[in-house]
Amino acid sequence: MKLSLALLGLLVPAFFVTAELPSWSELVDRARWAANAHNVQSWKLVEVSGRPDQKRLIVDPTRLLPETDPPQRQLTISLGAFLAVLEDEAADRGASVTWVQDKADSGIVLTLAEGPRVPRPQPVVDALTAPTVKYRTTALRLDEAFRRSQEAQATDTVGVRWLTDPTESEAVQSWAKAAFNLEMDLPRTRDESIRYTRYGEAARKTLPWGITLVPNFPDGNLFWIETLASLFPQSPQEY
Repeated sequence: MKLSLALLGLLVPAFFVTAELPSWSELVDRARWAANAHNVQSWKLVEVSGRPDQKRLIVDPTRLLPETDPPQRQLTISLGAFLAVLEDEAADRGASVTWVQDKADSGIVLTLAEGPRVPRPQPVVDALTAPTVKYRTTALRLDEAFRRSQEAQATDTVGVRWLTDPTESEAVQSWAKAAFNLEMDLPRTRDESIRYTRYGEAARKTLPWGITLVPNFPDGNLFWIETLASLFPQSPQEY
C-alpha cells in the first residue's frame, strides 16, 4: 500500500503539470519578420504594470514614414500583420495571444495564455530576404474553410471582399504600379526609401530592418552588386 501511494505521488505531477508558456521574446523573434511597410518594423510592445502575461502594442514613434505614409495607414496595416504572425507563432507553441483595443488611448492590449497547439502556416516569410510588398501579385486558390474564417472577422469598419474578377485584378495591378512609380519619382518619398536601404550583410546585421536588395538578385550576384553600390553610391535619380 505504501509503495502504491509512493508511485501515485510520482505520477500525479506528470498528469497535472502545467505546460510552460513561451516568452514574449520568443514570440516576437518570429513575428518581427511579418510583412510591413518599408520593413521599418514599426511595432512596439510595452509593459502592462503587474501583468507579465500582457503587453501593449503601439506604433514605434521612432520608425515612421512621414513622407510615404503620413496618415500611418500602411503602418497600421503592418501592426495587423505583426499581430497575425504573433498569433500563429503562439498557437504553434501551444499557447494563444488574444487582444482587445484600449479605447482610452487606441492601444492594443495583448494577453498570452495556454491554448491548443496549431502548426503555423507555411512557408514562414522572412521580411529581409523574401519579397513582401511591391511585387506583382498572383492568384491564390483558397479553401472554403479559410474564406469563411476570414469573412467571420469582418466588422462594421473593416470588411472582407474577395477579388475574383480579372478586370478588377488588372485594375489593382495598375494602381500598384502607378503608386510605385509615383513613390520613386517624387523626391521626398524616394529619399525616404533611400534612407531605409541597407547595403551589405554587415549593415543588415547592424540594422536588421529596412529595405534590402536581397529579394531582387541571385545570391551569386548580390555581393558584387552591393559592393558596387557601396563603393559608387547612386544618385537619388539613379536609385
